[in-house]
Amino acid sequence: MSGDHATLKALQTALQDTPEDPALRLILVRAAADLGEVELALASLEPLSPEQVEKLEDRVFVAEFLLDEGCSEAALDWVFGTETPEAALLRARLLLDLGRVDEAAEIYARALAASPSLEDRALEKRLEGRVVRFPLSRARRS
Repeated sequence: MSGDHATLKALQTALQDTPEDPALRLILVRAAADLGEVELALASLEPLSPEQVEKLEDRVFVAEFLLDEGCSEAALDWVFGTETPEAALLRARLLLDLGRVDEAAEIYARALAASPSLEDRALEKRLEGRVVRFPLSRARRS
């Protein structure tokens, strides 16, 4: 067992002794994610709620981890109500992944207005690729 995996095991043991410790749980989630132990990270994260995590940087870490794992809806909860431009940018990405394009565009515009350095051309291209729907009656006249 490598040192990193030994540390992971020690964190799991410590969490069994204090399962209600959100800081320890978050340390375990980070360690497991860093080692590619995705199932363990997700399982360790499950009992934790965003309200239990005070630091925005920790909430953003969880949201980004969940986004990477295809859990956009769950990730959105972790950055809901956060007001920094960086968190807003992440919220815009999540909303776009969930198909909520108009909301994503609005939040991205606000984030960019607050901090122009956050410009994300890839996100802009995805936002520009919105599907435009035309009423059937107009399409039939052509």
